[in-house]
Amino acid sequence: MPITNAYRALAATALVGLLAGCSGGSQLAPSGNLGAQSASHQVGVASKFSGTGRNAAIAKLNSDSRTAGSYGKPFLSAKSNLLAELNHKSIIASRQKFYPFKKTKPNSTLLFVNDEGTEDVYVYSTSTGEVVGTLSGVGFAGLATNSSGQLAIGTLDPSTGEGLINTYTVTSDGATSNGVTLSISSGFPDGITYDKKGDIYASDFPSSNVDFFSASTVSSGGGPTKTYTLPDFEYVYYVQAFGNTIYVDGDTADGFGVGELTKKGDKVLINGIVDPVEDAGFPGGLAIDSKHNIIVNNQYGSISTYAKPYTGGPSAITEWGFDPNDVTGIALDLLQENVYGVDINFGGSSLVGYPIPFSYPSLSEGTQWQSAGEEPISAATYLPGK
Repeated sequence: MPITNAYRALAATALVGLLAGCSGGSQLAPSGNLGAQSASHQVGVASKFSGTGRNAAIAKLNSDSRTAGSYGKPFLSAKSNLLAELNHKSIIASRQKFYPFKKTKPNSTLLFVNDEGTEDVYVYSTSTGEVVGTLSGVGFAGLATNSSGQLAIGTLDPSTGEGLINTYTVTSDGATSNGVTLSISSGFPDGITYDKKGDIYASDFPSSNVDFFSASTVSSGGGPTKTYTLPDFEYVYYVQAFGNTIYVDGDTADGFGVGELTKKGDKVLINGIVDPVEDAGFPGGLAIDSKHNIIVNNQYGSISTYAKPYTGGPSAITEWGFDPNDVTGIALDLLQENVYGVDINFGGSSLVGYPIPFSYPSLSEGTQWQSAGEEPISAATYLPGK
């Protein structure tokens, strides 16, 4: 399975040993980890991936020579757990299955959190910070909502190792499966976003590709309408649409960078709008406010805001305290009052996940909410009735 952001939270010592072919594992490793198995055995697991594209993506990741001296703990943990996660038993969404929510206060924003460790999607009420619903066994990757109440969840087909997106319709009462499945072209949807037309864009991890699904394909299901390759990126992680613009973050040859994707016919122009910086962090979540300010998390302890024309340093920044925390995905609410970050705390004997609100635009950190799950990696908000 392609890299998922949650595994960047595991202990570096165990990861370095695993990459060197050692047999030691980590007590913090999630269920299904192959930490005690050899690298040669992991290569055998990779054969579960079918198709030239997926095999090429895995080969590319395995050949990456970066070490703890470059991207450190998050990158190593992600890389070492890629093949292990092929054994994860993800569940494809049931047709027309309804997941009810507890009653919330009127006009209460819902926060969806996709958890890689449990493969569940947790639904929070932002007015209480408590879990009001759970979509069981349907996820662990990218996550997106739109203003029409559509919800897209990234998952994995357990029989083929194929990256998938399943869609749902959300109301204040619950989520109903649309019975529609979208197939990722060669990897896994680490990041997902809707544009204003109802199209979906998804990162095709671990590669520099972004899959595009037209609104008609989103309604009927199937493979991507087109796949765009972003040559300035080695890996694309999170994606976020605003208007006709698609923002992406990921690894470039020069470090962690953010780009702006513009389609021109069958070509894609990618503008580097936040200069990549070596060792500045590791690609985390993206959000865009109504003024096109970019909010980006680097997973190494900072959430920053960049204002147009995106030159120079951030206009706001907060330090949330990396190690033993790892804020991965972020989401801005509709009223633009809060940025919600989903955090993995790996300081204890087991992983614990929970959301943290950051007031916007100051990005001052609030109190963590009710814990749920183990390894949340993506977040999305929705305000029913709006």
